[in-house]
Amino acid sequence: MSECVSAFDGWGRAVCDTFASKSANPQQAKNVSFQNIQGAQRRVLDLFGFDLKTAFGNDDFAAIHQAFQKRHLFAHRMGVVDARYIQSTNDPTVTEGRKVAISTAEVDNTIRVLRGLANAFVSHLEGQP
Repeated sequence: MSECVSAFDGWGRAVCDTFASKSANPQQAKNVSFQNIQGAQRRVLDLFGFDLKTAFGNDDFAAIHQAFQKRHLFAHRMGVVDARYIQSTNDPTVTEGRKVAISTAEVDNTIRVLRGLANAFVSHLEGQP
């Protein structure tokens, strides 16, 4: 999962930099982070007029948010669930203080959804004057 988020962050930063001239603020567009999908959603909407949430659909967006938050737990808390994760994701399958699980199906779904999002975002940007 960590590699998915890192790859998407690198890709997103490069795309925003490449298309910065089409944004509302080219300087800010060069500094968009995709490590936090909700933060990226707000920044991309403000700068490029593209809503990542709409491209995902609500269920897929929630799943991606949860996947990114799980990655955060592994990167910063050795996979141990904290109150912030529970509050942010409303994940009913976890217990605070216990390790979170990531299934192969979750990783596959994350890749599928991020690939679709990437295609939709680039198509939007290429269609802009």
